[in-house]
Amino acid sequence: MQMRFHAERVSGIMTEKQKMLVNIAEAGYFSSDRTIKDYNREIWKL
Repeated sequence: MQMRFHAERVSGIMTEKQKMLVNIAEAGYFSSDRTIKDYNREIWKL
């Protein structure tokens, strides 16, 4: 019984880690990245 519970728990953790990695990989361009780029181009003129 404990082995099955542990295996389900570990597989659940792996699933959550996989979801986390997919979310990070698909996050794309952050709005703060765009804001800094716009400031750089329009205000600081660097």
